[in-house]
Amino acid sequence: MAIDIRWLNKDKTILIQSYSGMWTLREYRNAAESVYAMLNSVSHRVDIVVDLTDSATLTADLLTYARQEANEETVRIHNNQRRTTVVGASLLLRTMIEFASEAVPWVNPNAEYMDSMEEAIEFLEESTVPSVFTFKGGHTRPLQAENGA
Repeated sequence: MAIDIRWLNKDKTILIQSYSGMWTLREYRNAAESVYAMLNSVSHRVDIVVDLTDSATLTADLLTYARQEANEETVRIHNNQRRTTVVGASLLLRTMIEFASEAVPWVNPNAEYMDSMEEAIEFLEESTVPSVFTFKGGHTRPLQAENGA
């Protein structure tokens, strides 16, 4: 599998998704389900770092999926998900991610882009997080864990 998912720390406050080489839509879907299950395993909010440094491409199938198949049931933002940081995305990948966010407005449109993993971790450790998530189009959702924390 070209997508590795792991906790960065023992407190399980930062989840790392590392993409390497060529990966498929099936691998992406499996990774998304794994991330959701890992977020289900904790009762606090979690920051996600998407590391694209070694990714050969953002598969075109993902854009097709975003436009034709994805819906609010298949593309979910977990209640425990807090902030998303993307590392190592080329200008092309950033543009494709932004396009996907436009095509699928319930996808996290507020990703922060960083050049290195160190920069991303420092950013997450120093940043404050708003209590409300604002989607494109202006609708909002409270950012709180399922247990109300």
